[in-house]
Amino acid sequence: SGVALIQLGRVSQGRDQIHGWLAWSRAMGYRAIRGFSLASAAQGESALKHWDAAASLFDDAEQELEHTGERWFEAELYRLKGEYVLARYGKAGHEEAHALFERALRVSLDQGARMWELRACTSIARQWHDQGRHPSWSDGFTRRETIPRLKVVRRSRFRPCPPSRTLLSSVPGPTDLLRPLWLRSAVCARFSMKRMIRLAEAFAPAN
Repeated sequence: SGVALIQLGRVSQGRDQIHGWLAWSRAMGYRAIRGFSLASAAQGESALKHWDAAASLFDDAEQELEHTGERWFEAELYRLKGEYVLARYGKAGHEEAHALFERALRVSLDQGARMWELRACTSIARQWHDQGRHPSWSDGFTRRETIPRLKVVRRSRFRPCPPSRTLLSSVPGPTDLLRPLWLRSAVCARFSMKRMIRLAEAFAPAN
């Protein structure tokens, strides 16, 4: 699929394939997964630094989400938009991108969408790493309550596991296309959580 080609680095080919599918779906009046395809096309345009085209496609994807109520990809939409903001604006876009990553994480937790949760956490951890930033403990979190929670999350939520049946049942077509996405995200997120735990142990207040 076009999404898989983009993930494999064959961006132009993947983007063209997605645009072809979108043209066909419009002609046929087929709306299932159109919003996800718009977001994926935006990801391709962003990777090619076609910023205006990417922004327009992200807007279309959000409108499609609101119009159809098809929200299984909502968290990933916000995460991809955050990556676009970082790529386009650099340091000037850090705050907006982080807000989008946090929104993606909240939505994925509310939906129980573990794959999207992994990807959102990975994007947050990568952004912190690129900024040379440590987690902030100014919100009242302490070493005693935070580190055990992070370790539980790493053991339960961040081991490589297949997408939930709920997520798979909401995706028409062959579900094996999702396998490269969740496996890559799960492995990356596992290492990100280990890094977050080490930072927590080093910098969290003792009480």
